[in-house]
Amino acid sequence: MTAKAVENAKVTNGKITQRFLDGKGLYLTVRKSGAKTWQLRFIKPDGRESNLGLGRYPEVSLLDARKKAAELRKLKAQGKDLAVEQKKQKLEVKRQACNTVKKIAEMWLETASSRVVKKTAEGYRQKLNLHILPKIGDVPIHDVRAAMWIDAMRPLENKGKLETVIRTTALFRRIMNFAVNNDYITHNPIGSMRDVFKSPTRANFACIDISELPDLLTMVVQSTMRPANKLLFEFQLHTLTRSRESTGARWEEFSFDEQIWYLPAERAKNKLMHKIPLTAEVISILKAAKSLCRGSEYVFPSRTSLKKHVHSETLNAAFKRLGLGGKMTSHGTRSLGSTTLYERTDFESVVIEALLSHTDRDGIRDAYNRNKFFQKRKRALEWWSLHIVGLTHGLTSYSTIEL
Repeated sequence: MTAKAVENAKVTNGKITQRFLDGKGLYLTVRKSGAKTWQLRFIKPDGRESNLGLGRYPEVSLLDARKKAAELRKLKAQGKDLAVEQKKQKLEVKRQACNTVKKIAEMWLETASSRVVKKTAEGYRQKLNLHILPKIGDVPIHDVRAAMWIDAMRPLENKGKLETVIRTTALFRRIMNFAVNNDYITHNPIGSMRDVFKSPTRANFACIDISELPDLLTMVVQSTMRPANKLLFEFQLHTLTRSRESTGARWEEFSFDEQIWYLPAERAKNKLMHKIPLTAEVISILKAAKSLCRGSEYVFPSRTSLKKHVHSETLNAAFKRLGLGGKMTSHGTRSLGSTTLYERTDFESVVIEALLSHTDRDGIRDAYNRNKFFQKRKRALEWWSLHIVGLTHGLTSYSTIEL
């Protein structure tokens, strides 16, 4: 057939449909209404004849139909079932068409939300709804380009919301990695973009210098701070845990036979159960705390109710009363431990990061619960505990409490 013949093809002799052969099994089917479609006639593996629709004319031209037919005949020569192959192609086209940034982001959010606390998941959704979906939510995931993302973030950058730009970019990078890992796209076009946007001036958690730690320890021990709060400070310092993790500690979480604190996944920031070694010093702190907890299920109960744990901001308030507001925070205990271990020991970074439960770092999640790393973490924490006690020559709060 020629392109002109295809254009002029009509049903004759009062027929409802009429077929015009192009060759090698390719037909143009014309209906009485004037509608025209391309079909390829072929033999199935079981010997039966069958037809495959190749699209409507004029959307699919004669040349396009011949190309499609040639591709299918090539597949048939390879022993493949053309009907099955066409269904797979249609499913893939449909799959790609519906895989917008919005749909992929929603799938990622459903998975990610199961691994973090509710507040963090809400933060993810808020960033999606405010900064991502309104800009590129309808874009097919395979069409996303770095330049497209940069354009979406420029208005935020121009408003000076640099921290939001950094955090939202990191979030979107995770979504695109999810798309790669689930075979929706072949690579992630969103890199670090460290040199693309202006860098925010970061304000770290207030923390004293390492050289001031002996004075801080002595100040706490000799202060009029509540004994339970002194123990909380030392407990958090020795275990290098987060404020919410330490203040919410329950007695049932501790195995004194194994000398392990099993911090439950639901209370850990990263939603992973954390096995924390109990050093001799931490056990002494816990024994002292037991004598003060008045039978509460919590290691550090609230002053007003034994059914509640002490507030997560308790230490920060205590530091302010000691005149350390702006100089030291509860989170600063982790910074002191991290800096000291990195600067004064030869422990591997993977061990130190696992101590701090930084499972978002490369290699840490895999090492998190392995027994060999537990033993290394135990040795590192034992070094840290002995180092703390050595700074005050054995002067501690728990040694002053009568058991």
